Amino acid sequence: MKPPKLLRHLKSNHPDCSDKPLEYFMRQKELLASQKSCILKATTVNQNDLRASFLVAIQIAKAIKPHTIAKTLIMSAAIDMC
Repeated sequence: MKPPKLLRHLKSNHPDCSDKPLEYFMRQKELLASQKSCILKATTVNQNDLRASFLVAIQIAKAIKPHTIAKTLIMSAAIDMC
C-alpha cells in the first residue's frame, strides 16, 4: 500500500498506536517472526504418518464407506500395530 493510505489506516483504525515510535513496530515485527518460527517447529508432521493416513482415507473412499468406519475397523488394527 501507499504510505499515505497506511498512515490513514493507522490513524483511523488504530488510534492508540498512532503515536508510537517506529522502533515499537520493528520490535513487534521481530516478535511476530519469532513466534511464527516457534509454531512451525512445534507443528511439524511426519511425512510417513501423513502418507499412511491418506492411504487409509483413499481405501475407505474407494470402498464407498462412511469415514466413521475408520474408528471401528482401523482403530483396532492400529492399536495392535503399535
